[in-house]
Amino acid sequence: MAEILVLAEHRDGELREITLQMLNKASDLCRKYSHELSVVLLGNKPDNFIKVLEDRAKRIIVYNDERLQHFNNDY
Repeated sequence: MAEILVLAEHRDGELREITLQMLNKASDLCRKYSHELSVVLLGNKPDNFIKVLEDRAKRIIVYNDERLQHFNNDY
């Protein structure tokens, strides 16, 4: 089965609104095309985001690494 993958974006301990918007759109597309929805979560101890994401995706892929504690994608 095909899947749609969404990368969860978060900053300062909160999920960014764009992540929730992308998950909503991806969910619509998954229903339309019979795909599965997965979300990727990168960070240092990002467990607090899992509760928010677990109801929105079939699978959550977590990469936990202390080097991502101060990650800034603006660089």
